[in-house]
Amino acid sequence: MALSSPNQPETQYFSEPLLKVLLAHSARFRVQDSDDREAANAVMIALQQQAQHSLAMRLTNPSSISIVQALLQQSARDFAFGNSSQGQSMLA
Repeated sequence: MALSSPNQPETQYFSEPLLKVLLAHSARFRVQDSDDREAANAVMIALQQQAQHSLAMRLTNPSSISIVQALLQQSARDFAFGNSSQGQSMLA
């Protein structure tokens, strides 16, 4: 089953914010394995900022499964870095 299609890129189970959060969450493993940690860390930070912005923009819309999943993944990433994991901090 495909998560999205060209005709309908966002569905109930897939959205751009979810994709960005998953990429940002996965990027931390790239930093650990990278020879150039500074460049990999910069990419990870940029992905994280994009994910937070994208999620903040969607929080004003009605909720969907993909946004809830993105918030849970964001929370897991925050927890992994020892940060406070609150949905309100995304709007700051």
